[in-house]
Amino acid sequence: MDKLNNISAKLDSLLISMDSRPTQEEETYYDVTDVAKLCKVARQTVYNWVSRGVLVANRATGRLLFKQSDVIAFLEQRSQQPASSASKAEINPDELSEQELKALAKEQDALYEAERAYQIAHAYEINRLNNSHFNACLIVKKRFRIGSAELKRCCLLYETWDPTIS
Repeated sequence: MDKLNNISAKLDSLLISMDSRPTQEEETYYDVTDVAKLCKVARQTVYNWVSRGVLVANRATGRLLFKQSDVIAFLEQRSQQPASSASKAEINPDELSEQELKALAKEQDALYEAERAYQIAHAYEINRLNNSHFNACLIVKKRFRIGSAELKRCCLLYETWDPTIS
């Protein structure tokens, strides 16, 4: 009987301690559409941010979900970054020297090449998930009109090349 009273007393003390703990508010989650609307971008842009690791997402039941706190932190970080594209748009080409124009053109070419390499590597990665390495290579080479060496270079750059393939 003493054991029963002892257990009952312990259960009562546990219940009292549980009631006195502060309750944590549940975190609000957003889906891809909600985040796209909040950031005023396309849904694909949100998927791109997640794949690049810019925005943290949780996968639940096949859907990407974003914690409200993560989205707010991302928006604050994004608002604090200088708008480099706006400052370049304000440049008047008439005020630049020939050397500065060449440097700007070279920078734009480099950005274009980097974006194209990313698109090639991403296309290979997506096709590799659904097809064999050989078929993925054929699809991507045909779509971008490139050779095998260019495909491999882009994929190695973004670490999407299948290392088991030479």
